[in-house]
Amino acid sequence: MRSQVVFLIDTDIEHCYSSNITKLSNSVCLGCLRILHHLSSQNDKGGLVRKSKLQHTLVKWSYKFFSSKAFATKIETHKFYDFRLKYFEEFENEVQRRFELSETEKNKLSTCCPSDSIHLALMQLLADFQWENTDILSPVKGKRSRKSNKTSNNQNLVVLFSKCPKTTSELKLFCGKQVPDSDVFLDALLPGSLHQQFCNINHLKLYILDTHHSKFWVGFLFVCLIHHFNTVL
Repeated sequence: MRSQVVFLIDTDIEHCYSSNITKLSNSVCLGCLRILHHLSSQNDKGGLVRKSKLQHTLVKWSYKFFSSKAFATKIETHKFYDFRLKYFEEFENEVQRRFELSETEKNKLSTCCPSDSIHLALMQLLADFQWENTDILSPVKGKRSRKSNKTSNNQNLVVLFSKCPKTTSELKLFCGKQVPDSDVFLDALLPGSLHQQFCNINHLKLYILDTHHSKFWVGFLFVCLIHHFNTVL
């Protein structure tokens, strides 16, 4: 199985983490590392890794930062990385730097509903990354090969690290309106055509990890919007 995964990281920091940014940064990075290790282990168990020099090609990963308190419209170009130590160390340093920068510029951010910021960030993911189409088969393969590979083993994943609402009042603030059911919540993040593009065309699976849950980095899964309720850690 070939996997592409993007870590979408909310840099907005609540007061409880203002004095311990390093702890939050380490927890986020540890969560990402465990997800990458899990995906890499899946590939190994599937018997797809024949040679050690090819092992890093089966998991591609990247990351993007945003603030749930700001409605940013900047589109960036990101590339996917191999699962190698040097890239992950660069990622760890960048996570720490972004959290520290967010803390110093907290008062400069324009306030908006977190769901609006997340909705925009998810929309930008479609343009920011070169996603692999899991439905495309090689035109040079024979009919027998194409028939046997009709169901693709490739997967595109997005893992969102952000604070999740835990009460009815928090959910109202999160979406900027009353949320009577899960359909309204889903529509706040992936409305209309975006849901179609995100799920049915690009086949992206979205997982949300609560950064303000005391044990989120151990594998706490808040909600999976594509109805896959099995933990990824």
